[in-house]
Amino acid sequence: MIYKIGDFSFRFVLKENLQVRSEITKIALSHNAQVFAVGLESGTIEIYNVTPRIELLFVLKSHEASISDLKFSPWDNSYPTLPIVLASCSEKLCFWDISYAIKNKIKHENLDTQSSRYSSPSRKDKSVEAFVYPDPSAKPPDSNLWNGKKGISGKPELITCVKFNGNKVEKLCCNENFTRFNTIDDSGGYYDLQVKQIVSSES
Repeated sequence: MIYKIGDFSFRFVLKENLQVRSEITKIALSHNAQVFAVGLESGTIEIYNVTPRIELLFVLKSHEASISDLKFSPWDNSYPTLPIVLASCSEKLCFWDISYAIKNKIKHENLDTQSSRYSSPSRKDKSVEAFVYPDPSAKPPDSNLWNGKKGISGKPELITCVKFNGNKVEKLCCNENFTRFNTIDDSGGYYDLQVKQIVSSES
């Protein structure tokens, strides 16, 4: 189906209803448009495959409050040592290894089936922001600071977290190389975070 709005034409590639576990608060699409992340009011993030059909791949759990922002790194999975990274904001800032989530997708029998799936009601007073991020000509792996970054022991999908002084942040800004992040929490605290290469010093 093709929709025309002014000089623009839009074609629906897929149209499906998601049966999520809580109200959707944020969504984001990966650079290669192969996966998308759905942030929920419960603090959970669900990772879905787009093609050949929409499929739940992985469930990310670390946040204790509703997801307020999601941002994917501006590169695809062309390099095995360079993970696709997802930044998520709520009461803290988390960085997730989405490449791990894709390679280790959950089995449906491992999903929590005790609670019924949540169908979000239609609401005219609240919308979900969705963004597709442009290609900023990401650096090759040997100079990309995310190259070789892995998840923590016992939770390999989670690379790291940064706790805020306040209770929550609403927006996260980042540079085109996905190495510098700015935000302000609800207490007025300003954060300027930069990814650095750790250089070991010889004694």
